[in-house]
Amino acid sequence: MTRPALYLIACAAGPAQYVDDGVRAAQAAEWDTCLVLSPTAATWWGPLVQGRAPDSCPCRVHFLAC
Repeated sequence: MTRPALYLIACAAGPAQYVDDGVRAAQAAEWDTCLVLSPTAATWWGPLVQGRAPDSCPCRVHFLAC
């Protein structure tokens, strides 16, 4: 059986400082989590977004041109 997935999206707003709580809660409930951050929000979460967080999708913070 596949696990449910949750995509959390955070921009440079005050509540983004708590996005790690949402990631941890979803992972504790056995959800696959993917975090989408604006470039500014990503500067606040340097260690969290370097490469891949444990048990999550790869983290990307910059637009990928085709």
